[in-house]
Amino acid sequence: MLLIVRLFIIVQKLCGNVMFAVLQALVALVSDPEPEHPLRADLAEEYTKDRKKFMKNAEEFTKKYGEKRPDA
Repeated sequence: MLLIVRLFIIVQKLCGNVMFAVLQALVALVSDPEPEHPLRADLAEEYTKDRKKFMKNAEEFTKKYGEKRPDA
């Protein structure tokens, strides 16, 4: 989360308030999705009916298809 805050500060300084507001909106959607306005109805249904299964599937998908993190 600290990295996101730092990114917001940098973006706000470089691009101004409009870009900052867009990034804030994106972070808000990621952290608190709106299943009543889904892009994928199947995922929204799983999210609302079985959150534990949704989170498990999301984690598996991320591990399988996500970019590997560099070693710090």
